[in-house]
Amino acid sequence: MKQEIRKSATFNLCIIALSVALITVCSWISIPVSETVKYSLQLVAVFVCAGLFGVWRGLAAAAIYTLMGLIGIPVFASFAAGPNATTGFVIGFLPLALVVGCIRLTHFKHVWTKYLVWGGMMLSGLLLCYAVGTVWFMAWTKYDFFTAIGYTILPYYLFDLVKIVLSLVLVERLQRFVP
Repeated sequence: MKQEIRKSATFNLCIIALSVALITVCSWISIPVSETVKYSLQLVAVFVCAGLFGVWRGLAAAAIYTLMGLIGIPVFASFAAGPNATTGFVIGFLPLALVVGCIRLTHFKHVWTKYLVWGGMMLSGLLLCYAVGTVWFMAWTKYDFFTAIGYTILPYYLFDLVKIVLSLVLVERLQRFVP
């Protein structure tokens, strides 16, 4: 029975559509820290969807979300749409989902081993996302590397590490319910 559900095209399309919806809703949920810095939860949604549903479903959800925003549907944070200076971070969700989606391929007996390996995978995905986003930001704004880091990573990295911990716990707790 479990194999039949996993192979169902309808089931996979529903998982991908619900993942896109979750990423979208989480991108709209933001915590304003200052006038220019807002923390959103879309990164948690990408981590969880890719970690729970695997490489191709996580990657498909991230790609559809990115394409929807790029063509003008207001799915990005603060209901934004279209390319802008920070779109590279959304494009960075693609390599992030690719790396984090590999969580479905791992099996560990001990929870702490699982957390260490999965945490490393999520951190690696986040660093790839940062790399893509920073390069895009530098190209868009013509800022140098250190100025770009100051605007795009330094205000967010601590909260992003908290998001990784939250995502680890969610994926570990919810994985038993995903076929």
